[in-house]
Amino acid sequence: MWLTLGLIVIGVAIVGLSIDRLALWMESKGWIYWRRSERRGSASLGLLETIYQPSMTHVFEEETREQTEADQDESGEGR
Repeated sequence: MWLTLGLIVIGVAIVGLSIDRLALWMESKGWIYWRRSERRGSASLGLLETIYQPSMTHVFEEETREQTEADQDESGEGR
């Protein structure tokens, strides 16, 4: 019984590490964002980030405002 449980735990760890390495490789190809790329804010974690990192809300709002202003300057809007 203990041997079986130990083998299951080791198997799960190996599968988890393999998935992590595969995801890191895919990230290096630019296919996904995983651990090493900086994210520009995710809509799916918006509420959790607001609760656990309230200072990040200001950063995201400021980046959005700056991007909007840059887009308006390029297109000639807002004049």
